[in-house]
Amino acid sequence: MISPNSLFRFERREEKSLFDEKFERKGNSFFWNDRFLGRISEDRKRFITIRTQEHFFIKHKGFGFNRRLIEILEKEGIEKVIIYYKRKDGGETLYITSPKTIREKGILIKEEGFEEQYVLRLEFFEIKK
Repeated sequence: MISPNSLFRFERREEKSLFDEKFERKGNSFFWNDRFLGRISEDRKRFITIRTQEHFFIKHKGFGFNRRLIEILEKEGIEKVIIYYKRKDGGETLYITSPKTIREKGILIKEEGFEEQYVLRLEFFEIKK
């Protein structure tokens, strides 16, 4: 399996976000409240993020995505969103979808202490183990 670290080439160039002080873009990397959200691949077709069990919404049976991030990914023509999910057993599972599916099929939520997010249920992902 491809290591997610091999897909990331971090850039030092900083670009200030037009949205708010909590949401930030640095090169092809995105942050919310200084927390790394993920990165656009060099071919500019994929958004790649790493998730663990703590990122899973049990109530909604899915994964959350920052609303502003999804708007940007759609605007920039990103075709796929890929989650590298690190399982408890040490293995990885890939969850693959598109920004459009996240926006159209996701549930928009706003929980205290978190950004406004789309939560996409597992049934809307292509899953590869």
